[in-house]
Amino acid sequence: MECPVCFDVYKRPLLLPGCGHTICQACAEMLISDSNFLRCPECRLVYQLRQGIKSLPRNVALQRAIDEHSRTSSFANLRCEQHPDDAASLYCKTCEKSICLKCFFSTKGQSVHNDHNVDTSEDAFSQEMRLLDDLKTRSEETRDKEMEYISELERTERSLAALQADKLAMIEKHKNAMLSVVKATAAKIKFTLNGSVARDREYLEMALSSAKERLVVMETVLSDVESVFKRTWQ
Repeated sequence: MECPVCFDVYKRPLLLPGCGHTICQACAEMLISDSNFLRCPECRLVYQLRQGIKSLPRNVALQRAIDEHSRTSSFANLRCEQHPDDAASLYCKTCEKSICLKCFFSTKGQSVHNDHNVDTSEDAFSQEMRLLDDLKTRSEETRDKEMEYISELERTERSLAALQADKLAMIEKHKNAMLSVVKATAAKIKFTLNGSVARDREYLEMALSSAKERLVVMETVLSDVESVFKRTWQ
C-alpha cells in the first residue's frame, strides 16, 4: 500500500480511473502540469483533468483498507478512545471508527452505536479488502477499454496520415503537370514572338534597302538634270 511517487503509505489516495492506479493527493498536486495534464507514474497514461485534482475520485476502499490495516496490524495494542483501558475489538462502519465492547454493550440503551453497522475489526478489514479487490477488477476492465479506445484512435490517426500523404502526393503531381503545361505554353509564345519579330525586322531591312536604291536613282536623275540645265543655259 505504498504510493509509487513518494514510496510512503498512501495519504488521501486518489484513483486514476483510466488505468486503475492510485497516487497520493499531494503527489498528484505535485505531478499535474499548468495545463491540467497528469501522467500516471506507473503506466505513463496521460490524463487531461479539466477541473484539476478535483476531477480524480478518492479511492475510498483503499483508504478504508489502509485505515483498517493500520488498526488490525496493532490490534492487540489498539485501545478505545472513550475507554482507554479497554481494547477496541469492534469497528463501527457507520462512524468509521474502532470501538470497545463497553461502547456497544455497557450502555446499549443510550449508546450512539445502537442502530449502527458494527463488525469486529478483523471482519471489517476482510470486507474492505474484498471491496478493494472488486474495485481493482473494475479498474482493470476500465483500463482495458481505455487502452482499446486509445489503440483505435492511433489506428485512425495512422489512416488519416496515410490519406493525407496520398492527397499531398496527388496535389504535387497535378502541380507539376500544370507547371509543365505553363512552361510549354510560355515556350510556344516566346517562339512565336521571336519568329514574328524576325520577320518584321527582315521586312524593314528590305524596305530600307529598296528606299536606299530609289534614293540613289533619284540622285542620279537629279544630277543628270542639273547637267542638262547647265549646258542649256551656257
